[in-house]
Amino acid sequence: MPPAASTRRCCWCCSRRSRAWSPRAATRSPPRKYQIATGFGCPDTAACDDQYYGFFNQLYNASAQFKRYAQNPYGYAHVAGRTQAVRLHPNAACGSVSVRIENQATASLYNYTPYTPNGALLNGRPDGCSSYGNFNFAKFYDDWFGRPNFPVIGAIAGVWQNNQNLLGQPTAVEKTGLTKGGVMQQFEKGTIYWSPATSAQMVRGGVGTYWGGQGWERGRLGYPVSAEKSLVRSGVVQTFQGGHVYWSPAGGPQTVLGAMVGRWSAMGWERGVLGFPVSAERALRSGGAVQSFEGGPIYYHPAYGAHAIRGGIYQWWAARGWENGMGFPTVSERGGLRAGGSVQSFERGAIYWTPMHGTKAVNGAILTWWGHNGWENGRLGYPVSDETVSGVLVYQNFEGGRITFDTRNGAITVSYR
Repeated sequence: MPPAASTRRCCWCCSRRSRAWSPRAATRSPPRKYQIATGFGCPDTAACDDQYYGFFNQLYNASAQFKRYAQNPYGYAHVAGRTQAVRLHPNAACGSVSVRIENQATASLYNYTPYTPNGALLNGRPDGCSSYGNFNFAKFYDDWFGRPNFPVIGAIAGVWQNNQNLLGQPTAVEKTGLTKGGVMQQFEKGTIYWSPATSAQMVRGGVGTYWGGQGWERGRLGYPVSAEKSLVRSGVVQTFQGGHVYWSPAGGPQTVLGAMVGRWSAMGWERGVLGFPVSAERALRSGGAVQSFEGGPIYYHPAYGAHAIRGGIYQWWAARGWENGMGFPTVSERGGLRAGGSVQSFERGAIYWTPMHGTKAVNGAILTWWGHNGWENGRLGYPVSDETVSGVLVYQNFEGGRITFDTRNGAITVSYR
């Protein structure tokens, strides 16, 4: 009787030292290696089941399990022909990556050993999130049968020859029949894509994982049109038909599209005050959207375009309900006001910041009167408080006095210091 599904995992999936048996190591393998040669009956988080000990038992039960996978291809977690999330380690905090499972043999391997090696392991620097199961399977295949010889030809060969240190060796033959006449070939550390519209480009690392999660060449980003480019502070960017994918240590992989990228570029891209993107674009009410960057968010509204909100102005605005309070920004922040002040206008008023008084909002009838009388350059100067409601009266203090608004009749009263 086969063991429970939870025990059909390799005890050596996550251990570098407890390698399974291979013919090259047969003459020096201790008895324990033969007892658990294929890791059958060895769960990730418990001791191996001794009823499956022994070289024959291990090979027989493991091969029988692989036959069961093939006989019921849709009855297990990983299915051939799908792109699926595969975890990097039994510890879920280590995350997962999107993997295209091309055939039943690969699906069976991931069902038997449900983890894929992370970039640290592939680059020869394993860490606490590195798992060895399928990494070892590949090494055993090479031991038994030799490394497959996959030809690399045409434009893909040119890119590979110039980037062998980054891509490693080919792991499959070139695949044709992609959308819009494209082809691709997989390598140990990345993939090269070619299409008639874009030429050959490699995709790898965090950018490649993100792109795969967006639907590969069939998604909104389309094919890559440039190589990956290094940026400041260890960031990278790669351009695709549908936009740019940025990766940084601060934000991971993110796309910046449409009006957002227009505003971000006007403010200096990743070298400017906003820095790298740290979130995806998120839809808001009334057709609006927001995307966060290291230095603050960019908000978009169809009527006003895209504008960044930063510093004290953003903090005041956010504390009072974001776009549901003062509304969306209608212009970008304008600095260079008297005494080092700055201002940004919103749908329902303006927010001013000064070194002397911090952040204050002015709106409604008080804003209208104050603006008609010179704004911060008039006799009243900057606001020094927010509005205060006292019964039917609304008043606000300024450097040079007070404006009072009577809600009963709309009358404005001004008292100067």
